[in-house]
Amino acid sequence: MIADTSSSELKPVGLGRRPEKVVAQRQEANGAHWLEASHDGWKKPFGAIHRRRLYLAESGEDIRGEDAVEASTGQPYTVRFHLHPAVSASLQQDGEGVLLRLPATGGGWRLRAEGAKITLEESVYLGGAEPRRSEQVVLTGFADGAQQVKWAITKVG
Repeated sequence: MIADTSSSELKPVGLGRRPEKVVAQRQEANGAHWLEASHDGWKKPFGAIHRRRLYLAESGEDIRGEDAVEASTGQPYTVRFHLHPAVSASLQQDGEGVLLRLPATGGGWRLRAEGAKITLEESVYLGGAEPRRSEQVVLTGFADGAQQVKWAITKVG
């Protein structure tokens, strides 16, 4: 999200402004997957293109991503990871990662980020009959900073 503005505009009668050009490419090698995608949903309001690169290891226990905003001037942006209500999240002391704990297995995952401030915020889960409170991991980049954030989610233990 750039400057708290979605890439698509929701109106009572449907979508208003939305990306006109969306590009995606997928590759696979030795069981690992790569996905590169971009869209121009912020081109009209901010002159910006969003690019995302994703990598998934064969084991499924290593997910990496890179989000970049390409614009002639720096833009404040956020990348949000909305969590299921059963997942507990805690910010690491160094502020560079979040530990995610799963209730059933007791297992965990670590989300790390480089190039953005990482915080935890409240969220709402809408995947059931009733809305439920949940959390989200928020990566915040600033207009005067790097216009790229790298992140990774890896299994712990």
